[in-house]
Amino acid sequence: MKPKLKLNPQTLHRTVGVWGNPFYMSCLLVATSVLTNISFAATKSISSTNTSLQVLQKRVIKGVIRSKAGEPVVDASIVLKGTNLGTKSSSEGMFRMEVSSNVNVLVVSHLSYHTQEIIIPTSGELNIELLALEEVLEEVVVTSFGVQ
Repeated sequence: MKPKLKLNPQTLHRTVGVWGNPFYMSCLLVATSVLTNISFAATKSISSTNTSLQVLQKRVIKGVIRSKAGEPVVDASIVLKGTNLGTKSSSEGMFRMEVSSNVNVLVVSHLSYHTQEIIIPTSGELNIELLALEEVLEEVVVTSFGVQ
């Protein structure tokens, strides 16, 4: 049975000072994150030896990516800006991913479409329309040089 941790919603997104052994603190944060589905961001202050800890609430975002013609865009890349975390759209153009509350921009890209940065709304599903590139490859020539 998971222990219950009650958090006051007014204390979320606040920074608190934490002192102690960095190794033990990181173990405590990882265990707390696993048990509560809350993520933490730790930063070290340049002006002091204190480490700040910010509680980050996770949420699920979902949406659909379509072309201007209304067709689903398959295998579009959806990445959280400034990270390497992301997912891709399904055959119906749909996607779903979990994000921390400090992330507010998605980068959506596909080989045949212009890359777009999308601000994540606080609620609701995303309906993203990608604009096709003007120049689409019509023909590809592959040349192979063999060594004999």
